[in-house]
Amino acid sequence: MDLDSALEGKPAEGATASEILRADHSSIERLFTEYARAADEPNARHVALEGLGMQLELHDKLEISVFYPAMQEREPQLAAAARSAHDSLRKFIVALRERTDDSQCGALVTQLKAEFERHVTLEEEPLFTALERCSERQQRELGTALIKRKEELTRSTAELEGPAT
Repeated sequence: MDLDSALEGKPAEGATASEILRADHSSIERLFTEYARAADEPNARHVALEGLGMQLELHDKLEISVFYPAMQEREPQLAAAARSAHDSLRKFIVALRERTDDSQCGALVTQLKAEFERHVTLEEEPLFTALERCSERQQRELGTALIKRKEELTRSTAELEGPAT
């Protein structure tokens, strides 16, 4: 996956950190909806589940490596609470990946969705509000750092593998 596909339909260069992370939240919420709509279609459900797992893992890495360290300086208690919520999200993601029985999937996704909604509430209210008190320049610089990190995490493997043979 490259940056263009990772940011499809999302803010790009020049966006603020909160715009980028809100777009991630919306994208993940759409994947939960796709999963629910595919209830009677096992293949579509599997694809939605895989996409959901990948996007949640990417979002987790992005916030843990860039966003929370930046917010730690400004709002240490809020950043710590949000980091803790990510720990819970990560446990559900791992449980989904490691499940041995697809019958466990529905309950895990329901729990994961509730935990994700809690994460969004924790972040978009107090943490983003604190971020938006920073200067526009600081918000855009953090947005640039998020995009750069997302690009590092999602870059195509073509440069590592060489040309197709």
